[in-house]
Amino acid sequence: MYDFPLLSLLLAPLLVAQGAYTKKITPRLPEPSGPRAGFAGQGPSLSLMIVGDSAAAGVGVSHQTEALSGHLGQKLAQYYEVSWRLIATSGHSTTDTIKALTNIDAFNAEIAVISLGVNDVVQMRYSKTWIQHQHQLRRLLINKFGCRKLIYSSVPPMHLFSAMPQPLRWFMGKRAGRFNEQLGAFIAADPHSELISLPARRDASFLASDGFHPSARTYAMWSDAIMDAILK
Repeated sequence: MYDFPLLSLLLAPLLVAQGAYTKKITPRLPEPSGPRAGFAGQGPSLSLMIVGDSAAAGVGVSHQTEALSGHLGQKLAQYYEVSWRLIATSGHSTTDTIKALTNIDAFNAEIAVISLGVNDVVQMRYSKTWIQHQHQLRRLLINKFGCRKLIYSSVPPMHLFSAMPQPLRWFMGKRAGRFNEQLGAFIAADPHSELISLPARRDASFLASDGFHPSARTYAMWSDAIMDAILK
């Protein structure tokens, strides 16, 4: 079932206990207020959708202007007449996102920005199964929404999430690394997809107050990396 079966078996009692403890004591930050769709700028038209989990939704900041959607919309508006839409929910795994996108009306989005993986790691999803779900998601984004470019964000360095104690933090980081290996191979085989990764930062200012989600500083850096992928 798991990517590291022997290690999972040996550590299971401790990991389960630490996971329950972490969930109990970690503050549950809300999704930020603010618009989840927008239209701004002048120039060539560009349509964009951001899909995924709590990081895509902007958890960790108080308003969408400080989150990924806000930063990215403002920066794209300097070059394009951009329309953007955010479809992201805290706690969503890849299968949750597929269901959400399946249940909404179709609209046009030339570019999809995808932030998924942390919840799949936490739910102990097998990495190869996760990649199968990425195939499903890619087909849905292309066939239903007309996406021509898919920009994936790597699973963040979970071994640096201060909300989790050791060895849970180390173990989740190890699983996140395995997910990223699989994701890299998946994207390398698709000329329409691109993978972006932010450098691992140990500075606490790169995490929100819960020690789990991005801070405003990280959202700004993340949007810069996505901008580079779009402009090139």
